[in-house]
Amino acid sequence: MSSELNGVQAKVKDHAQDAIFIHCYAHRLNIVLSQAASSNAKCNVFFSTLGGLSTFFTTSSKRMSLLDDIVKTRFPKLAPTRWSYSAQFVETVQHNLEDLLQLFEHIVETPQSFDQK
Repeated sequence: MSSELNGVQAKVKDHAQDAIFIHCYAHRLNIVLSQAASSNAKCNVFFSTLGGLSTFFTTSSKRMSLLDDIVKTRFPKLAPTRWSYSAQFVETVQHNLEDLLQLFEHIVETPQSFDQK
């Protein structure tokens, strides 16, 4: 959106030559946090695992149903460009950790009830 060639910045400059473009501070903070986290190997593994956790449940209606039954909540959507979504996901996992562990134990104990993924 902010491209000087075809983005909003360029379109505003077409109408107001003296307009000054300033990045949104929330967007800047998101960029800084995302780059800081991605430069740390442990953070990369952590957030990749969260992404895998989300995928694990959303790709199976049986697992999603168990998530609803045992944990009684769903995970917020992950968005790599929105740090706040990652924070909400972490909080959800932390708040429901015991129930999630119970859910995983159930899956491990009854593998025949699930697909082979």
